[in-house]
Amino acid sequence: ILVDDGSTDGTREWLAGLSQRTVSRSNPPPSVHCRVHLNERNLGFAATCNRGAASASGEILFFLNNDLVFLPRWLEPMLAAFARFPAAGLVGNVQLNHATGAVDHTGIFFNHKGKPEHDTRRGPGLPDCRPVTALTGACFGVRRSRWVQLGGFDEGFVNGCEDIDLCLRAAQLGLVNYVARRSGVRHHISASTGRKLRDEQN
Repeated sequence: ILVDDGSTDGTREWLAGLSQRTVSRSNPPPSVHCRVHLNERNLGFAATCNRGAASASGEILFFLNNDLVFLPRWLEPMLAAFARFPAAGLVGNVQLNHATGAVDHTGIFFNHKGKPEHDTRRGPGLPDCRPVTALTGACFGVRRSRWVQLGGFDEGFVNGCEDIDLCLRAAQLGLVNYVARRSGVRHHISASTGRKLRDEQN
């Protein structure tokens, strides 16, 4: 499910063509069927994710930013976390800065000023799947039943902290958020125009 949030760089046209080229699942081998939603205008991260999730029917939803590069076998450790932990809320993974290869995210904590901050620890001695206060929305999974229970992202946030809010609301319900440390992606961090403009407000 691909949602275009009012882009003007030719992506909308490419997506429209992609959705028209899909082949029926009944023909072996099965093809990947793409559903495309084109927002009439830029609605922001929360509303765009909510729109995509509303048309999903799978047991587990994965939210994937368009600026990710997937490392081999990134998916399996995240799926294993859901199988292992019935009370899992959101499950994220290790994210590397695409430009430098440095660890950018192994979870989110609140620093001494009460501000959310990325944890970058990846050394030995940490469990393969560890509980975290929160995690980034750039790449995460959640059971669809939990997503519905949580009501999705709060659209009052504008391109920042929607993910943290969702994690905190999951914790209020007694769910535990995890980072699967054997899953990894590279991320073009905060590449969207205006990504940091509303951080304090959010």
